[in-house]
Amino acid sequence: FRQREGHSNVPNIHREDGVRLGNWLHTQRRKRKQGKINEKYEKKLDDLGVAWDVLSKKWESNYRILIKFFEREGHSKVPV
Repeated sequence: FRQREGHSNVPNIHREDGVRLGNWLHTQRRKRKQGKINEKYEKKLDDLGVAWDVLSKKWESNYRILIKFFEREGHSKVPV
């Protein structure tokens, strides 16, 4: 997935080779949040660039886009 897509943030509903990969990754994130993930597995996922807090990562990405818009347009009144 990472080689093809260029990232490791698998959507929850994604299947890969018949495996519910997105669901599996969601479970790994939940285990980490609960402090129940094996450190070795966490390190492997870190090495692949897995975003543990997807919402925070998305917020930061959108904020950077808003900054570009503001710098270009001189305001933050983004049309809907």
